Amino acid sequence: MLIKHFLDSLTVELAWTPAPGERAVDIGAGAGFPGLPLAIRHPEVRVTLNDSVRKKVTFIEEAIAALGLDNAEAAWARAEELGQRPAFRGQFDIALARAVAHLGALVEYALPLLREGGRLIAMKGPNSLPEISDSARALALLGGEVAETQRLALPTGDERVLIIVRKVRPTPAKFPRDPGAAKKHPLFLDTSRTTRLE
Repeated sequence: MLIKHFLDSLTVELAWTPAPGERAVDIGAGAGFPGLPLAIRHPEVRVTLNDSVRKKVTFIEEAIAALGLDNAEAAWARAEELGQRPAFRGQFDIALARAVAHLGALVEYALPLLREGGRLIAMKGPNSLPEISDSARALALLGGEVAETQRLALPTGDERVLIIVRKVRPTPAKFPRDPGAAKKHPLFLDTSRTTRLE
């Protein structure tokens, strides 16, 4: 299982070649995937692992210390809260999210954190492409556009889709909205096709 998660985490390198000095944020990092494997492989990149659950953040902090990673940090907050903090808003080159939310909600979490020209790499299940059309309104409001998609297969046989969203203009200051609003009052209409990684 650990090998599966590690390999899955590294699929983001198919859409991103990390460069020295870049900053990445892992939204909804959970147990540290994909952020920790990327921090291990790329010491030249600064990785912030974000989660709203204190227990998970404590685990990540302990893992960072045990691994001796000086290029990684944990941030305990809702993604919506992080996106309104000056120390984080507009500061990242790359946002990563593995099985976090419907794309329409995810872009509200991620785009405020990205600088213009930055990218969100959404790691999705094999049937996730309809989420792109569902999210057209959210993308337009938040300053993003889908740059590309990549379909791939892991050595384990699992299929994945990477949806890459580029931030093309500033996100209005009112976004992200208060915690929970992106799911309770979404900027998209149809969530019935939300997909999960298996």
